[in-house]
Amino acid sequence: MNLDFFTITALADEFRLELMGGRVQQITQITPLSYGLEIYAHRQRRALFLSANPQSPRVHLQSVKARRGEGNQTPLFQLFRKYLKGSLLMSVEQPPYERLLLLHFSGREGDTTLLVELLGNRGNLLLLDDGKRILALARPTSRRAERKGRALLPGHPYELPPAQNKLDPLKLNRESLRSLIRGARPDKELAQTLTTHLAGLSPLIAHEIVFRAYGNAGPKSGRKHLARADEGRKTKDEPVGENSSFVFRPSSLSVTQVDDFDALLRVIQQMYRRISEHRWEPHLVLNEAGNAKFFAPFSLDHISEEMSLRAEKASGMSAAVEAHFLTRLDAADDGYAAARQSVQKRIKKAEARLKHRLTKLDGDAAGLKDPELYRQKGEAILAYSAHIRPRQTELQAEWLDASIALDPALSPPENAQRYFARYKKAKRAAKIIPQQQNAVALKLTFLKQLSLDLELAENRPEIDAAAAALQEAGLDSRRGKRAKKVTAPASSRKFTSPDGFTARVGRNALDNHRLTFSRAKPNDVWLHARGQPGAHVVISASPGKPPRSTLLWAAGLAAYFSKGRGGNQVEVSYTLKKHVRAIKGAPPGMATLRQEKTVRVSPLKPDE
Repeated sequence: MNLDFFTITALADEFRLELMGGRVQQITQITPLSYGLEIYAHRQRRALFLSANPQSPRVHLQSVKARRGEGNQTPLFQLFRKYLKGSLLMSVEQPPYERLLLLHFSGREGDTTLLVELLGNRGNLLLLDDGKRILALARPTSRRAERKGRALLPGHPYELPPAQNKLDPLKLNRESLRSLIRGARPDKELAQTLTTHLAGLSPLIAHEIVFRAYGNAGPKSGRKHLARADEGRKTKDEPVGENSSFVFRPSSLSVTQVDDFDALLRVIQQMYRRISEHRWEPHLVLNEAGNAKFFAPFSLDHISEEMSLRAEKASGMSAAVEAHFLTRLDAADDGYAAARQSVQKRIKKAEARLKHRLTKLDGDAAGLKDPELYRQKGEAILAYSAHIRPRQTELQAEWLDASIALDPALSPPENAQRYFARYKKAKRAAKIIPQQQNAVALKLTFLKQLSLDLELAENRPEIDAAAAALQEAGLDSRRGKRAKKVTAPASSRKFTSPDGFTARVGRNALDNHRLTFSRAKPNDVWLHARGQPGAHVVISASPGKPPRSTLLWAAGLAAYFSKGRGGNQVEVSYTLKKHVRAIKGAPPGMATLRQEKTVRVSPLKPDE
């Protein structure tokens, strides 16, 4: 859902109230198309989110601090830091009926304007100097757009989008409205006609206007609701007015059904007067699952429970917009998602390389012949050397079932030495290949753990820790990247059972290793999801032996912080910590255990 003119106007009023006079303290590049400004205003820090993502361009205050994403710094971000950091927000401007916002700043580098174009898939972010010249922008225009006359490029003067030549709703009268509707095609819907001809009107608001004008039509409706056009007593072509008893669905109302133009004009003018009166009541529309389907700066009376939707008042316009996009957030606008995606791609590449390596090792192991056979063939060649003719290609030995291939260019002793060399090589391979297979299998298991660590990461340092662990293990294919030193999180997750016992849960592979082999005591109870990546869980035995109820509770935590967290039941292994051993030469967090017992439990979310 895109931000319409009414929503942007409500946001502009909110910014004037919350941000005007505030100082920009920090700027964050979330992705190359989305940024966050931290503005200190009215003795509190506020986070302003801006995005030129073509799928959902938007600007709003957000409840959480902006998260730094992946990728190189863009020219726009660099100039944001130069011109906007430390500057004051002086004013917020919105051209009449346009989906544009101009945030005017004043700082040590002079006056600048951050212009947000919220034009659907043509959304953009631009930084202008005091002469309206473009300093930088998120999405430069293509050559095709340049040929059409509107060039958005650094160094060029900024031009407003072409005018839409629509009617000003506040200058509308009964006759001009009647002419507009009667001049439309007979099969055209009223809401669509209003959207086409009135400035600043979106389809959602147009349907609301139509419903407020005619939706509560007469005694039969009883309450405002929507019904099919053919459920009333009138036919589709009969007019609908204030005194009609017909209950209808606004989207089905055609222009030929309207004869009460005064009611429609009154609602249009009431709706647009909200702009000058600054009268907003932000609302969300939720589906049965509680997800925000769309939003508006006032109540939407044409929404009903019969549509499996319900309206809910929001604390502010930004809160409504944020709630809507929160359920649709992806790597395009979420810095953490972008960072996770980048590391996950590197993990997948490393996994593909290791699987290819393991396949080759399995093939080598399958094709490995008995080393003793090579030795016996070499000895047979020496024993029969007096009987081998020059350039002979094959030898049959009485005590060997197989024939012995000879190289005609070599002498008998040289052929024998070839087989002795193969014997030594095969003997070494029989010992080394299983070791290499085991090492590759351990690395694949470690990558699965890293992938889970990435999924469970709660902040940027934990995401960076997964990337650093990948580098330090020598599994990152990126060249020229110096491996970062991996440091364990400051502390493991800590929870208290209903029985009063403390359980600690590792945050990632390195924290698992530290928790189990540095912090846990010999008689503490150790748990882990069996046969799959997951966190190490340790129940402290300091108050005494934990009861069965605490054991099952901790097993639920181990299931939740594992790859099997999405399932109904997870098998969890447990034993005393003194029976857990680190695997020699394996990546951190990998262990073997003795005296293992198992339980099957459902994953337990910590706050449950």
